[in-house]
Amino acid sequence: MVNRYFELKELISEYIEEELADFMPTRREEKQLKAILRMYESTSKTLQSADDITLLDVRDLFDALIAQIPEVAKYPQAEAEIV
Repeated sequence: MVNRYFELKELISEYIEEELADFMPTRREEKQLKAILRMYESTSKTLQSADDITLLDVRDLFDALIAQIPEVAKYPQAEAEIV
């Protein structure tokens, strides 16, 4: 979804009315979103490309991601809504 926003941003930016502009991310927020997206993609690609990955390796990857983005902690749980 974040990727899609960045793809569409250039197309919609010239049509955004002033009332809606307040709800659009600032440049700083966009930069933060891109950094978070890169972290997710890096973790995802590591998990997908590793042939001999152990459960401990997976835990280490998610612990590192959670350390950088604490809000992520609620998602990799057994009772999470996305599971």
